[in-house]
Amino acid sequence: TAIYYRAPQQDRVEKIINEEERRHYVSQSVVVGSIEKEGELYTVGTTHFTHAPGGAESKEQAQDMTSLLTKLARHQSLILAADLNIHRGGAQYKRLTERYQDWIPKEIKGSIDTTHHRSGKTPKIRPLLEKAMVDYIFTTHHYEVTNISQKCGISDHCAFSAEIKKL
Repeated sequence: TAIYYRAPQQDRVEKIINEEERRHYVSQSVVVGSIEKEGELYTVGTTHFTHAPGGAESKEQAQDMTSLLTKLARHQSLILAADLNIHRGGAQYKRLTERYQDWIPKEIKGSIDTTHHRSGKTPKIRPLLEKAMVDYIFTTHHYEVTNISQKCGISDHCAFSAEIKKL
């Protein structure tokens, strides 16, 4: 099920020029589904959260996070595995950790694969991208996540694999 946490402000677009204009025409959603394993129901959500140019947090991210958290509140038990475009320790990250646990080990410092990312070849930007943790596995207290590993070389973001058990 797609749950929209931001609807477009306009429904017709000729050409999107920049991120600010893009926001007027593109909706944001989180896709949530359930999987049954060994008689247990696992609820999983994913999204490509609002991007902020330069990696800084934006008022648009704050607005969208408020809406996202409101929409996700209907799921008491949830795994949220997503490209959230927010950094550890930032305001939006802190809002998420008030409700969910971040299972990505702190020793993994970044999730951008600079060999594949469009900005990874830019000398000034590459060191910032190497330290950019923006992809996460968050859960409610109903789950335990173990054996987490990171695999790069697949896309512009590294992938995470993990074992998830319902408690």
